[in-house]
Amino acid sequence: MPGKRRRLNQVHKISPAEDEIRTKLRDIQAVLARHEKSYNLAALQELALSKGGLLSSSFRLRIWPILANVRRTDIPNVSELSQIHKDEVQVSMDVNRSFFRFPQMGLSPENEIKNRTRLREQLQAIVNAVLANNPDLHYYQGFHEVCAVIMLATDSKLALGIMARLSTCHLRDFMGPSLHTCLAYCESIFVLLGWMNRRLYDHICRSGVQPQCTISWVLTWFSHDLDDLNVISRVFDACLASHPMFIAYISTSLILSKGPDILATECDFSAIHKAVTKVAAGTNMEDMIQDAVKIFARYPPAHLISKGQFTPESRRLLSNSATCKKYTTFISKLKQHKEDVVFQGEEFNKRAPLNLGEMLKFAMTGSVTAVGFTLSWWAAQAIL
Repeated sequence: MPGKRRRLNQVHKISPAEDEIRTKLRDIQAVLARHEKSYNLAALQELALSKGGLLSSSFRLRIWPILANVRRTDIPNVSELSQIHKDEVQVSMDVNRSFFRFPQMGLSPENEIKNRTRLREQLQAIVNAVLANNPDLHYYQGFHEVCAVIMLATDSKLALGIMARLSTCHLRDFMGPSLHTCLAYCESIFVLLGWMNRRLYDHICRSGVQPQCTISWVLTWFSHDLDDLNVISRVFDACLASHPMFIAYISTSLILSKGPDILATECDFSAIHKAVTKVAAGTNMEDMIQDAVKIFARYPPAHLISKGQFTPESRRLLSNSATCKKYTTFISKLKQHKEDVVFQGEEFNKRAPLNLGEMLKFAMTGSVTAVGFTLSWWAAQAIL
């Protein structure tokens, strides 16, 4: 008994990691508790980008809609919206390959099948509604993967609103009639790589591997290449809270982290292609995000686009990206607010009216050329 009493009376020593998590929990709760209808958006963006991200699904359920500037009360019921659009067949094919990778804990095989069927029906309805209510958008293979992660982390109602937003902001450059702007994003990864590690860049280029090998990272925010929903959600924290091109910086930090392994690989196309495209598996994505933040601060998009060694077409597309310009203007106006001022958000994305068609309209000037299809090798793979 005395020995047991001593063990019970022992004080648990909090590790630095535990203390860091507790501090962040308090910080997030403080921002959310400050106001019921308005939030300090800059503070939430900083929390989403800093180490650990938003920590849990319960916080993401509340904060992702804020980062996307979406309110549940403004989102219509998906059953009230049109489902008819030009890419219905492809959407159906892709959705029917979804929800295999993420485990459904505690479900019997029979109930797992039923649940997967239900999730697919919800996913297809959301994707179809977003596309049907804005005929200017072009579906790309991988859009449904982003939607699936948003849906699993929040719910089908919020996923509709968030995806409607993303289709007109962060993902808009990928939803035009061509692949060119997406490939310019991929090219920016190689430009950054050349600045950060010229030897590694030269080794990859000598093998004949091209920037488009990173296309699935860019289009799906790594949801096509990672199997852990928590890790994918952490990447989404960062992407939702940052510049539309931030995914290129995460991709750059990922390749840099595997630099020694890639340099040790024979300078052969197939060997280097495999070494580069498989680097995401098993990598600590938290470290990649923090490294990406540093690279972003050193080479922000404006500097990258103006000074980088792009092809003339890629530089033109990135320079004319209305999505990037709109976000830059939004952040500039946000920074004009004092730290103690709560930003309610009316600049980057207009608040969503009840009509989803209106919700999808993005007030931007200039043309955006983006991706309407993806490479055939990717289309053949099982999605999710």
